[in-house]
Amino acid sequence: MNNSIIKSKIKKITDIRFRERKCFSIFSNKDLNPVYVIRLFYGQGILSSLYSACGQAFHARKNNMIPYVDMLHYKTQYKLKGKKNPWEAFFSQPPEFDEKYLDLNPPKILSRYSPPEYEVNNLFTQYDFGLYSEKKKVFDSLFRFSPDITDNLDRIAMDMNISDCIGVYARGTDYNALKPKNHHIQPSASQLIEKCDEYIKEHDLKIFLVTEDNSIYSEFLNYYGDRIVKFDEDIHFDSYSEKVPLHEKIMSYDSIHVAQVYIKKILLLSKCKYLVGGKTSGSLWACIFNDEQYKDVYLFDNGVY
Repeated sequence: MNNSIIKSKIKKITDIRFRERKCFSIFSNKDLNPVYVIRLFYGQGILSSLYSACGQAFHARKNNMIPYVDMLHYKTQYKLKGKKNPWEAFFSQPPEFDEKYLDLNPPKILSRYSPPEYEVNNLFTQYDFGLYSEKKKVFDSLFRFSPDITDNLDRIAMDMNISDCIGVYARGTDYNALKPKNHHIQPSASQLIEKCDEYIKEHDLKIFLVTEDNSIYSEFLNYYGDRIVKFDEDIHFDSYSEKVPLHEKIMSYDSIHVAQVYIKKILLLSKCKYLVGGKTSGSLWACIFNDEQYKDVYLFDNGVY
């Protein structure tokens, strides 16, 4: 069979699987508002998933549907024992959703899998950096953090004196190894250090570094020593030479715990006085959670891979 025909058939199958579609049964009560089942795809990081969920949940709300994020029945890299929805290890469901409503057999509509392309007041149509306060209002109206994320985090932030820190977001590992197409090129550790030094010359501040890459962490620690503020729950991955995305490597760990720690670090990053980093979902959400309170933000724009 001609390769172009095969590719065309695969595309049609993929389009059907990934598009938004109705999921009614003869038992569905069509008088009820439909439940909009938000599906998040395997390999999407937890904060990239959150960005998608915000756009899709707001789309559901605008169209009189009840949004529900389902990580239980649709494969992601996050798993909990038993019939528990992994999403709820990180965030609440939107306030409109009540599990008892499902007992009434409402119609269901399955969301598209891909990141949102719905027009949501132009806020969540792409991973754009800006309008942070508006995005935070949407997040606050839809989701709450799990207690596993927020318990004792304010006390930890105070103990770390995080509000007097330069927050640094340094993405390494698979970004450096694989250079994922159309993703932002990340700054090197030396670029980040040079920018931090500019702030330190003006203000004698410590540094809170968020990175999953142990080589980047070691470079900062060797350069700054005691100026680095440590987070006891921090997780780093050693020299990364694999030809697989980071989410595949995380699968050999407790992926729920790794993601929970990551969200905590982003929330701590959002409480810093300054932010320096590259453009990724992590730095985007740090800006959103910060609600435009940073004294200054410097995000490297090095183009895309």
